[in-house]
Amino acid sequence: MAVWLVLEETCGCRRAPSYALASRRALADLAPEMLAGLRPARARRYPRRLAAALEQRSSEEGLRSC
Repeated sequence: MAVWLVLEETCGCRRAPSYALASRRALADLAPEMLAGLRPARARRYPRRLAAALEQRSSEEGLRSC
């Protein structure tokens, strides 16, 4: 049985969403048509959405959280 190991937890860190926003800005400069009409999600929802995505992925792959 596989287990997820967390090397660094950044969910509670304010800089974690800024990495996603910086990537989005770079993509907007390179390929603005890909992001036309889309807006980033609110940063306050980020930790909850990340946790839900990890839980869903791990359950799909038969993994469990510690």
